[in-house]
Amino acid sequence: MTVEKTGEFLNAIEDGFEGKTKKHPNLHPDFPGLRNQNPYRCRFEMVAAEEGVLTKSQIEKIAKEPSDARAVEMAVDAVMEQLEKLEAHHERPDVVTVSLPIILIERVWRSERPRDDEVIGSEAAHTNSNLKGTR
Repeated sequence: MTVEKTGEFLNAIEDGFEGKTKKHPNLHPDFPGLRNQNPYRCRFEMVAAEEGVLTKSQIEKIAKEPSDARAVEMAVDAVMEQLEKLEAHHERPDVVTVSLPIILIERVWRSERPRDDEVIGSEAAHTNSNLKGTR
């Protein structure tokens, strides 16, 4: 899904677009696009990425991993494996975009936020330590 969305995004910005506001042009400047007549003087092309896509089973296995550290390690290993395959390819790309599947982004986001009981426990411990210091 994110591979398709990344391709749609690159296609949408290929011709460039005008900035959002004339009032503050430095905040939202025009974007020149990705064609040869842009300041980059090159064309950006997204080629078929069949070789660089994680399988559904890989993604599900990572998402279901109970250990946060192990899930991150598994995701990094899976992405690195795909990057190594791309590097060994006879038409090696100059630039690679890694678009993480939404399920993996959500998995990391959930593990980063403290649960309600952790916040309450932390606040109680902080309150108790403050009380001890005032006696």
